[in-house]
Formats: sequence, structure tokens, C-alpha cells
Amino acid sequence: MKLMLDTKKNIFQNYYQIQHAPEEKQKIEDLLKKPWNPYIRRHSALTEKAKNLKEPMLKQHAGWSPNSQMHLKYEHWFANESNDAILELWGLKTKPDEINKLAPVQCPNCGESNKIDSKFCSKCRRILSYDAYSKVIEEKNQDIMNKMGLTPERLGKLDQLFKQLEDKGII
Repeated sequence: MKLMLDTKKNIFQNYYQIQHAPEEKQKIEDLLKKPWNPYIRRHSALTEKAKNLKEPMLKQHAGWSPNSQMHLKYEHWFANESNDAILELWGLKTKPDEINKLAPVQCPNCGESNKIDSKFCSKCRRILSYDAYSKVIEEKNQDIMNKMGLTPERLGKLDQLFKQLEDKGII
């Protein structure tokens, strides 16, 4: 059976290549005609490294002289980044990578360690996240509405009736 599937797959691939070969070849030729600067990879890598390395280390890594001003082309600072750096330096703000995403979630009820993506405690079944809580409430509401046979149209009509009763002063 596997041999037949492989044969069909190869036939389909060969058919596709035969049918679309001129189009694909033209796309490749068009891409090769576009201007390309090989230093774009170096520039991208140095821009990323400039976020983490200090100026002297970046100059040494890139091979620039100590008096070079090339680092200015790679350092892109925004107003909030300098504020965040100062807050991190003083310990008032934690770095995003310092938050341990692999730490187990502790249940506030029983103290049991649960998996990161757990919605309920494995020991006492208490809801661990607000998302899970809102989902459970929504499911319960939907279940009640289904049991009562309430559809959105019927709810709209009920709302209109209640408003009319309120306007008349009955409710």
C-alpha cells in the first residue's frame, strides 16, 4: 500500500513540476534580477547584537576601531527602551527572559504544582486561570440556554417584552 501511495505522490509531483515549470523558472529568474546586497545579513545580525552588547564590545565584535562611529548605524534606541534599561538596572523591572516560563503553576487552594498550561488543578480540580474560569461559565450559560430552548432571537424578544413591562411600570 505504501508503495502505491509513494507512486501516486511522485506522479502528482512530476505532473505539477511539468505543468508549473515555466512559471517557477520565471519566478526564480525574476528574483535573481533583483538587486541584492550581501551585507544585509551582516547588518541584520549586528543590529540584533547591538541590542544586547555594549558599545565597546560591539565595536570589537564587528572589527571597528575604538574611535569608529559605525555603532550608531546599528543602535536603534527608542524613548521607552532607555527607561526600561534603567528600571532593570535598579531591579524595579524584571527582564522578559528572567520570567521563568517553565515554572509549574501553584494551586492557590491546595498548593499542588501543576503543568504550565493546566486550566484546572490536578489534585483539587480548582480553576487555575481566568481564561479557564470564563470558559467554564460560558459553557454553563450556553448549556442552560440550550436546555431552556433559548435562541438569540427568543432572547431578543424577551428583552423587548421586559422593556415594555418596565415602561408600563409593571416591573
